[in-house]
Amino acid sequence: MIPDQVISLLVVEDDPGVALLEVDVLEEMGFTVSRAATGREALAALTRELPTLMLLDYSLPDMTAIELLDLLREQGLAVPAFIVATGAGDEHVAVDLMQRGAQNYLVKDHDFLDVLPPAVERALRDIAMARRLADAEKKLRLAARVLEGAAEAVILTDVRHSIMDVNPAFVQITGFTLDEMRGKHPQILLARESAEPLFLASVIDALENAGRWQGEIIARRKSGEIFTAWFNVSRIEGDAGEDSAFVTLFSDISTVKASAEHLDYLAHHDPLTGLPNRLLFNARLAHSLGRAQRNRQGLGLLFLDLDHFKEVNDRLGHAAGDDLLCLLARRMESLLREEDTLARLGGDEFVVLIEDASDERELRRVVDQLLALFPHPVNTPQGVVNVSASIGGAVFPESGTTPESLLACADAAMYAAKDAGRNTFVMCDSGSLQR
Repeated sequence: MIPDQVISLLVVEDDPGVALLEVDVLEEMGFTVSRAATGREALAALTRELPTLMLLDYSLPDMTAIELLDLLREQGLAVPAFIVATGAGDEHVAVDLMQRGAQNYLVKDHDFLDVLPPAVERALRDIAMARRLADAEKKLRLAARVLEGAAEAVILTDVRHSIMDVNPAFVQITGFTLDEMRGKHPQILLARESAEPLFLASVIDALENAGRWQGEIIARRKSGEIFTAWFNVSRIEGDAGEDSAFVTLFSDISTVKASAEHLDYLAHHDPLTGLPNRLLFNARLAHSLGRAQRNRQGLGLLFLDLDHFKEVNDRLGHAAGDDLLCLLARRMESLLREEDTLARLGGDEFVVLIEDASDERELRRVVDQLLALFPHPVNTPQGVVNVSASIGGAVFPESGTTPESLLACADAAMYAAKDAGRNTFVMCDSGSLQR
């Protein structure tokens, strides 16, 4: 925590309910809290007074967190220490924000309000640590006592990057003792993935020019075990006539990263089949459509619905239906190219995104393979199942030029296939939707 100072927090959140919960938690921790609902309101608040810490929602009505940070810098305003909160985790966004100085990156999931207090406390500890390290130039003895009690691993090196001291957390995290590390370069901690000459040169260049560097490192323990760490390296200027030194703080983020990756997977995949869900499919469709528009390429979309699937559930039970969906998902996936996407939208509905498909003929090649799967009985632990599928197709740009229009067109064609007797394929164009 930051001693001898009133701690003020600015909560930037457009959802009134979420903002109220965040403010309640922070005020219970004893902090003075103010609120802003938009990026512009936050900008005005930061112009008036700089808070100790800002809890910043990534997606605001008028801008993103990154755009707000850029706007502050463009206007020459100070950027406070900040934590970013988001409704859906994104590793690339998280790395971008951490590189821009974020103290932490939190996902607003079911335990968000539980992890918020320790995250705030950790951020405030980091702020306090940074201030103490800034004073270390004249207070080395005091800084040493502070580093002894730090939860993060700390390395002190001389101007040639030879290790002079480490703290107990370093020993606990890495397994290396001070005697084993004294006089050596911190590079000894790097796994092969992070020991590339170009990467090391970029770190040294940042330290020489900016006096600090922070980022993710793949490191190794004394045992040889690989782990992911977040490093923050700063240069400490010496007194007149004295050389500079460097202090490195790092923490093991392997568990946090694995948890974030798992949550991201759950958010973007169907829990039954493991296929991409609607959210991930829509993102891939939008990305592929943008590429097709830029490169003047085609794009195919198939909307597939199992015929009489309800009868399987009614006759053999939902377990049999689930087993059937998983078996068919694996079989359909095996027919597609690596660049194509098979997704389950829910129930017995699947969609297929076919890259570089410029006409109905290319779609029919895939459709013929898919329809050929269904005449064969499917063995499930609950019994033998016979099932067919109705498929609707759409192609860009003839059937539509937006994700919504392509999906609607393929969906309409699928229902036309059902009306035509099921177990068949119907191609859609934009004109059929207009009738």
